[in-house]
Amino acid sequence: MKTRFLFLTILTLQISFLQAQTLPTAPNKTDAQGLRQGQWVILYNKDWKVVQDTAKMQFYRVIRYQDDTPQDTVRDYYRSGNIQWKGQLLKDRPQEVMEGKCVWYYKNGNVEEVRWYKKGKLMKSEQYDTNGIEKEILSSLEQGLKYYQAKEYNKALPILEKCKGWILSFPEDKAKAIYNFLMILKACYKQTGQLDKAQELAPGIKKLANQLANTWAFLNQKGGKLYKVGKYAQALTILQKAQAQAEKEFGKNHKNYATACNNLAELYKTQGHYSKTEPLYLEAKAIYAKVLGTIHPSYATTCNNLAALYKAQGLYSKAEPLYLEAKAIRVKVLGITHPSYATSCNNLALLYAAQGLYSKAEPLYLKAKDIHAKVLGITHPSYATSCNNLALLYQTQGLYSKAEPLYWEARDIHAKVLGKNHPSYATSCNNLALLYQAQGLYSKAEPLYWEAKSIEAKVLGKNHPSYATSCNNLALLYQAQGLYSKAEPLYWEAKDIHAKVLGTTHPSYATSCNNLAGLYKAQGLYSKAEPFYWEAKSIEAKVLGKNHPSYATSCNNLAELYRVQGLYSKAESLYLEAKAIRAQVLGKNHPSYATSCNNLAELYRVQGLYSKAESLYLEAKAIRAQVLGKNHPSYATSCNNLAELYRVQGLYSKAESLYLKAKAIRAQVLGKNHPSYALSCNNLAELYRVQGLYSKAEPLYL
Repeated sequence: MKTRFLFLTILTLQISFLQAQTLPTAPNKTDAQGLRQGQWVILYNKDWKVVQDTAKMQFYRVIRYQDDTPQDTVRDYYRSGNIQWKGQLLKDRPQEVMEGKCVWYYKNGNVEEVRWYKKGKLMKSEQYDTNGIEKEILSSLEQGLKYYQAKEYNKALPILEKCKGWILSFPEDKAKAIYNFLMILKACYKQTGQLDKAQELAPGIKKLANQLANTWAFLNQKGGKLYKVGKYAQALTILQKAQAQAEKEFGKNHKNYATACNNLAELYKTQGHYSKTEPLYLEAKAIYAKVLGTIHPSYATTCNNLAALYKAQGLYSKAEPLYLEAKAIRVKVLGITHPSYATSCNNLALLYAAQGLYSKAEPLYLKAKDIHAKVLGITHPSYATSCNNLALLYQTQGLYSKAEPLYWEARDIHAKVLGKNHPSYATSCNNLALLYQAQGLYSKAEPLYWEAKSIEAKVLGKNHPSYATSCNNLALLYQAQGLYSKAEPLYWEAKDIHAKVLGTTHPSYATSCNNLAGLYKAQGLYSKAEPFYWEAKSIEAKVLGKNHPSYATSCNNLAELYRVQGLYSKAESLYLEAKAIRAQVLGKNHPSYATSCNNLAELYRVQGLYSKAESLYLEAKAIRAQVLGKNHPSYATSCNNLAELYRVQGLYSKAESLYLKAKAIRAQVLGKNHPSYALSCNNLAELYRVQGLYSKAEPLYL
């Protein structure tokens, strides 16, 4: 159909699917005066120029003339035989003059555009997308959904109500779209206080839910919702059904089956069932590679998820190439300014940070933050996440003054965009509280922990793992202040939630056991602490393996318990085991390896094995200086511990310089109100006292 240039441009951009096609025939007669009469079939090339050669033909017209005037309905067809246009023509030369309703079609048979003409003058038109949805309605629907997502329900509701009739006219195979729309409309009614109208939708929603109940799409969505609210046992049943249904509906070589495998794997990973997780991720990855190719975003996502699994298991060498592969795919397919590329940068940074490779992590965090700022804006939750991650990196390095404004920025964004009753806002409160706790600012940390805990109880419920984390964090704060009676019930609450929701073989449950044991150890209740340490160690050995950093931590904790009881031979073997694991998995330049050196040195010091202790203290101090820097609290701890060693040997001048260095660092980084600064003052005072320098000791004691 020859029309305006814009339409011709669209046609020339479409792909022609050349098929064997039997063309209709017609006499194509003219009378003695040269007027066309009767049935005609006219062939056109891609530019709508008349051709005689069928090899050049891309469109054809079936038309009937009387005295050169088009009669009845004129139809144009694609080469394939699918209709391209139909309508009435008052005349077709020298120019076409359309009359009444004229309809253009996509190659798939759906309506592309409808126009109404009066003697060739366009009166009105409607445009549709390739699925047959009117673009004006679609645009309105999109605007309504944007208002809904922004929680502007009063603005969303009138738009969605106008779209309701059109949505309800969808055929049966669009039942899921109808269901989702009605659920959103119902939510808008509820949020605007129109409960009677919300209730009117209930029967239709229930009918659709029953219709959709056993489809893969519905099961997958339902399982995802249960997973998000921490109802893992229920989610597991549904996602297992979703996987089976996906196989039934699509077969095992379909992207939807791969998605079902991926989602089930995510749940298993969250539950700590790593042996069940890996084969599902690998299956999903293989299907995506086969069906979509290895440069597709979905394939990249599976690489990323598998890498996250290996990271959780401490298998960093297996995780890194997968993170890098995902990052390379995303930069190639999506570009270096896409949020998914930023996610890859962030994930790789998390991996490096876990290994103590802070100099490699920082530029990746900064890159992710920059992308989020430019593409999504500095009020977007993803930008807030970037701020949070960078803050955590700085906090780990003891750069508290750099961390604090980033944590505050993240919290302010979450408050403004998501609201103060959102889990992400609660997480921001928790993170800021952890920063203040690390600095000994307990009065600033406590209200933030309580705020986070209150939000999670209200929004997620008291059986959610995030609520358990808040209980645990608050307990740690109270333990640090010696408020053991306030800490204990919170530790128990966290432990009970983890047992109920995640199971007693989950790493988070093991963490709860470790924390409770630590509380009892701090109170000298060693017989109560020991079984919990052993339980944690046993779980981590079984679930994570004996080469995992968390297992090494359990060995270290149990060794600490034996050391304070004077059971040095039992402590030594566990310290050495932890040190060996950390050396192998994390490397000898990792802060955790330095901690192992320090702890083993402590053990040797209390036994009077000073030469063995000194070399380990010096090794720990050198690692911390290199990795964390000489202004980090952990470096101050190394200085303090080495000073202690020299003091007990009577090497007072060597001890003094180290005590002073530790004291100066703690004053600068933690502040003079921090318990660690007070400890430095006390230790230095003790040094002066044993030398009889009472005038120097007294002000430090005070």
